[in-house]
Amino acid sequence: MNYHIPLLPNTYYHIFNRAIGDEKLFRSDENMRYFHEKMLAHCSPISQTIAYCLLPNHYHMVVKIFPETQLEERFLNLKENKVWLDYDTDTFIMEQFSNFQNSYVKAFNKMYGRRGGLFMQNLKRRRLDSYAELKNAIIYVHNNPIEHAYVDHIHLWKWNSYNLVTEDNFSSNCELEKLFSSYSNFVSYHK
Repeated sequence: MNYHIPLLPNTYYHIFNRAIGDEKLFRSDENMRYFHEKMLAHCSPISQTIAYCLLPNHYHMVVKIFPETQLEERFLNLKENKVWLDYDTDTFIMEQFSNFQNSYVKAFNKMYGRRGGLFMQNLKRRRLDSYAELKNAIIYVHNNPIEHAYVDHIHLWKWNSYNLVTEDNFSSNCELEKLFSSYSNFVSYHK
C-alpha cells in the first residue's frame, strides 16, 4: 500500500503516524491536550477532522481536505508575496501537516529535555474513495484503543472524537449523518 500518495483537495484520507522506536508520543494527558490543540490550529484551516484518536505511541485522523478555493484563501493568509498558481497544492497541504507535527515535537522536546525527531519520517495516509471506506476508517479509528487493549469499551477512552459525538450534536455533523443516518446507528456500528 502506498502511504505517500498526494493529499488532494476535496478528498477524504485516513492519516496516521507513530513515534520512532519505543518512544512515546504522549507521556501525559497534558501532552495529548497540547497535541489536540496543535491539531486544531494547523489542520482546521485546511481540512475537516471527521474522526481522531490519540494513543500513547501513535495517532489517527480521518479528514476531508477542503476544496481548492479554501486552500488558496489559507495560503494567501499565510504566505505574503507568494502566488497561489506558482505553488503545488499537495506541497502546501503537507507543509501544514508538517508544521503541526513539528510544533508539537518542539514543545515535547523542550518539556522533556530531549532532542531530535519524535515521529516516523513520513506522514502515512490512505485515500478513502468510497463511503464504505470512510465509514470503516471512522469505526477503526474510534475502536483503536480497544484494538490495542487500552480499554474494554470505546467510551472509556478520553482522547478520541467518539466521545465528542452526542445525540444532541450528531445531526450538526453532515459527514456523520450522511454515513450513519442516525445517532443510534452511529453507536451500534461502533460495537
